[in-house]
Amino acid sequence: MTDPTTARLLGSLDTQVEATRRALCALRLDPSPDVDDYLWHIEQVADLYKLCGEHASLLTATPPTRDTAQVLTVLGRTAGCLGQAGAHLGFGLGHLPYALPTEDGASAAGESAVRTRAALAQEVHQARTELFLAHSALHCEIQRLRAPSPTRTPGAPSHAVAAPTSPVATRSRP
Repeated sequence: MTDPTTARLLGSLDTQVEATRRALCALRLDPSPDVDDYLWHIEQVADLYKLCGEHASLLTATPPTRDTAQVLTVLGRTAGCLGQAGAHLGFGLGHLPYALPTEDGASAAGESAVRTRAALAQEVHQARTELFLAHSALHCEIQRLRAPSPTRTPGAPSHAVAAPTSPVATRSRP
């Protein structure tokens, strides 16, 4: 990365992306998702979309270089992962009222509230996976672009690492 403006933007982006990625790693699959869970994840999608948009805007305002083209490509791929996460969250949030039990223990749709909540928990898990992949892909690409030369780091990953599938991590939500 030779352009100082692009390098500075990548540094800023990397700091924000890594902080969110670590928070996502700490989450576990919640067996009883609630409105706060969905809203927090929707905020994460919105924040990263906003971050990608802001950086894309700044990059397109600079003279076009190979560096800026590479970063814009990464931002575009990240937006695709965010779209997948948003789709899962949209499904979950749209159906959350049906998971709330009525007085007789059934959901508003007449199904078992426990079964409906389990299905919604799976949607949250899928959204978390997509968010983790988006952040990981962006983080890996930023590290690759920030390295000093094409022969920079032997064995460095050039792709995202799969999200953890085990729900054993301690949950933390800001």
